[in-house]
Amino acid sequence: MNPVFIQAVWRSVRCRKKVLLFSKLPTDLWHLIISFIRTRDKIFARIDRIIHLRSTRFYWTAPHQFIKSKMHTLQLIRKYSHLLHEETIQSCLVFALRMLKYIHTNITHELLINATVEVLIQKFEKDCPKK
Repeated sequence: MNPVFIQAVWRSVRCRKKVLLFSKLPTDLWHLIISFIRTRDKIFARIDRIIHLRSTRFYWTAPHQFIKSKMHTLQLIRKYSHLLHEETIQSCLVFALRMLKYIHTNITHELLINATVEVLIQKFEKDCPKK
């Protein structure tokens, strides 16, 4: 058997045991535990790091190169905006604004960029109060 497969099976067994254990708790406590696991999970830190790197790297590429990858990155930013740290939000906002300024290929691309900018601004205003 493949060691990666064995590790994946073991992780799923552990996860199911935890879910079974915690699912017997009251609903409000169950939601509290789930939200804590979500905010502390290493996977979300990795997602934040990946999005930060992609937005920074794509910012420095020519505006009309890698359009499909850039649009995919914008979709990831919108999907995981609630997990991003302040500096990642700023990096993504700068990237999206640059895209908005230089990309005029397709109306759907412009709509996606606008929607991403709106989500990032709302997230930035909510999480980063004025000093």
